[in-house]
Amino acid sequence: MNGFREALQRARELGELAPDARPERLARSLTTTVYGLGLLSRLPSSGPRVGDAVAVMLELLDETNNFAIIGYQGLPSPSLWTYPDRSGLAQATTANLADARNFVLSLARRFSGSTPTHYALLSALQYPADAVILLSDGEPDNSPGFIIQDITGLNRYQDKEIHTVAIGDYTQNRGLVMFLQTLARQNGGDFVGVSR
Repeated sequence: MNGFREALQRARELGELAPDARPERLARSLTTTVYGLGLLSRLPSSGPRVGDAVAVMLELLDETNNFAIIGYQGLPSPSLWTYPDRSGLAQATTANLADARNFVLSLARRFSGSTPTHYALLSALQYPADAVILLSDGEPDNSPGFIIQDITGLNRYQDKEIHTVAIGDYTQNRGLVMFLQTLARQNGGDFVGVSR
C-alpha cells in the first residue's frame, strides 16, 4: 500500500487538487486516497463523528489491504477495544470488512469520558502496519507535549507515518488542532480537519 503523501501527489497530478491545496482542505476536495482520508468528505451532513469517519474509511479498502481498528476512552479508566481482537492486522476481505463495520457500530455506544490518546497510540505502534491514522474529537488526557515527544521518540525506530484527523467542531479547539498537526508533522504524516 502506498503512503498518504503519494496519494496526495497523484491526486494533484490528476487535477483533483490544486498544486497549492492544503491538507486541511483534503476532506472536501480529494475523492480517493490510499489510506481513505479523502473519503471523509462523504460524511453525513448532520455532523461528523469518529465512528462515521472510520466506517467511511473502510469503504476504500480491498483484499490488497490489511488493517486494524482501535477504539479508546478514558473514564472510569483507560479502555481499548480492537478489531481484530489484538491478533494483528486483518485482511480487508468482504467478511472482515463487514465484521469491522459492526465493530465500529458497537464502538459508538461505548464512547464517553476522556481521551487517553497516548495509551491508544502506544497500542497502535505495536501493530505491524506502515501507517497509523489517529481520529479524535477531543484533546488528550495527558500533556500534548509529552505525547508528541514520547510517541515521536518511539516511532523514530519504526518510522511509521502517523496521520491525524480532527473530527467535529475542531476549529473551536485550538489545542486539539495544534496537537494533531504537530504529531502528524513530526511523524511523516498529514493533518486533516473534518467539520460541518
